[in-house]
Amino acid sequence: MGVMNLRKRLQRLEAPNPGDPSGCLLYSPGWFHYWEQKIYRVFVAKTEPAERGCLTIEAYRAILVARADHAGEEPSEERPNLSC
Repeated sequence: MGVMNLRKRLQRLEAPNPGDPSGCLLYSPGWFHYWEQKIYRVFVAKTEPAERGCLTIEAYRAILVARADHAGEEPSEERPNLSC
């Protein structure tokens, strides 16, 4: 009984988040790439409207932590082609 419960929980964790518009697994390279691009388009380039709920809490926190971890590093001009 316990193994089946763990298997179901693991499958839910590994499945793409249906509430996340990226369609990627949370914290996957593709997920980070999607949200970095979304944040750029909404807040920097302003090519998309900043509507309520345009950014998930998970994405906001993860990007802040990732940026803090890489503070002081030179930004790369080349972005890898990441997928989910």
